Amino acid sequence: MEPETSLTSKFKKLWKYYIIQSLLAATVLFIIVLILGEDKMVVASAIGATAFIVFAMPKSVSAQTRHVIGGHLAGLASGGIFYFIQLPYSLEYALVVALAIFLMVALDVEHPPATVGDELVLDLPAVEPGKYEVFVNLTKAVDYGIARFYLNETKLGDPLDLYNPSVITTGSKSLGKITLKSGPLKFRVKIVGANPNAEKRHMVGLDYIKLAAQ
Repeated sequence: MEPETSLTSKFKKLWKYYIIQSLLAATVLFIIVLILGEDKMVVASAIGATAFIVFAMPKSVSAQTRHVIGGHLAGLASGGIFYFIQLPYSLEYALVVALAIFLMVALDVEHPPATVGDELVLDLPAVEPGKYEVFVNLTKAVDYGIARFYLNETKLGDPLDLYNPSVITTGSKSLGKITLKSGPLKFRVKIVGANPNAEKRHMVGLDYIKLAAQ
């Protein structure tokens, strides 16, 4: 009962600050969404981790201006460099992440980790109308989260726990079957939690997506 009493006492003492922090974060994200527009919501969602650290943990190292701005610039620079280099997608993705990590640690501007609610949205080539089974190959590691998958806003299977003490892959994993109409496809990955044993960085690694006609 002691931890509960301590938690209650802390809340009673600091509840006003919690409300102010939450409202400030909501205000900043509201402005960002208004500026970017609905079609850039994945960008706004990605900023959620930064908003949490800046307003909920303002005294942490990751909340310092140098880390917030520098971390984002390192990621932007990495993506910009490889935008102009034609490489196989799998290699390009890996090198972008590797370069971003190198720049952040080398310049001492480590970027805040991902958080629950962050999303990755990918545009997929259109396919012929029909029924398809969706396969993915994912990375599992000690700091990977629990992810849910969507195709054109339709949930695919159950959330997958990507935690593992060492780095492995899931192998070809079926997310279930779906009937598709003609038109563009959007594949969405959403972080919904983390294994109790995982380091809470909520990461996700997608190696490939395959749509198999049925």
